[in-house]
Amino acid sequence: MADQGRWILADASTAGVVRFGWAMPGAARIESVRTLSSERHPTFTDALLTYEREEGIPLRGSEFVMAVAAPPAGDAIPIARSRWTISRSGLAAMFGGAVVLLNDVAATAWSLIGSGTGRLESFGGPMPDFTQPGRWAIILLDDGVNAAALDIADNGRCTVIDGEAGHAGFSPSDEREQALMAQLQRQHAHVSWEAALCAGWQEPHATADQRAAWAAMAGSFVGDAALLLGGWSGVILTGRHIAALRDPAHQQMFVRRMAAKSRYSRFLSATGRYFLPSRDPLDGGLAVMRARRAERLSLAA
Repeated sequence: MADQGRWILADASTAGVVRFGWAMPGAARIESVRTLSSERHPTFTDALLTYEREEGIPLRGSEFVMAVAAPPAGDAIPIARSRWTISRSGLAAMFGGAVVLLNDVAATAWSLIGSGTGRLESFGGPMPDFTQPGRWAIILLDDGVNAAALDIADNGRCTVIDGEAGHAGFSPSDEREQALMAQLQRQHAHVSWEAALCAGWQEPHATADQRAAWAAMAGSFVGDAALLLGGWSGVILTGRHIAALRDPAHQQMFVRRMAAKSRYSRFLSATGRYFLPSRDPLDGGLAVMRARRAERLSLAA
């Protein structure tokens, strides 16, 4: 039987699957990552017990951290794009102690603490230094849209501020976007930024004009997110739709619209801009556990 006391990590942010891994306390490496289908497991508990059985790692006595595509608030948390609902108190009873539940974009923010800047690509500004004080806005542009802020204080303590920014109200800026708003209003009672940014203009099959318009619209959303989160140190974009911003002309449209959001345009223009081409919420879970162990963490568990 494997030793107790390991860190068990889970990621339920991808539709149709849940991923598990484990690490020894303090380790920088995740072991035995497995992907289990939600179709073959009626509940999340079933999937968790399958992982326990297949890995031979007792749940009780282990510490648990999980990334979810949902607000990690309250006891019962429905998992987006899934029929599962998880229970915080139920998980705590299984593990024998409090568990850590994170929004998946917050987990991406935490992962930057563990990996540094090696995975980032700059398209405006010097590389950030996550050992120094600052606040960065991490923006997900994928089939889901969201934002979180990574804040590092003078004493090195780290805090991640998250929410559901993608579900805030879409604000059109020109006639084309007003027409999109009218179209989406026929489908949704509330037209969110996520609905607008996932309407298809960013896809490879979209026209060149649509992809350019999407880049500008994404700049508006990121400008709003940076203002709301106070991400003055930089914005870090991740998710599959950042491919639409690889074109230098699209980047110019993005930056112009981002900076035009308010009278604080000079602050927004001065923020660093970076791509995070790949992300893994499991890495964020591991970073949270390591930061907590090093007493570098401010987190409401």
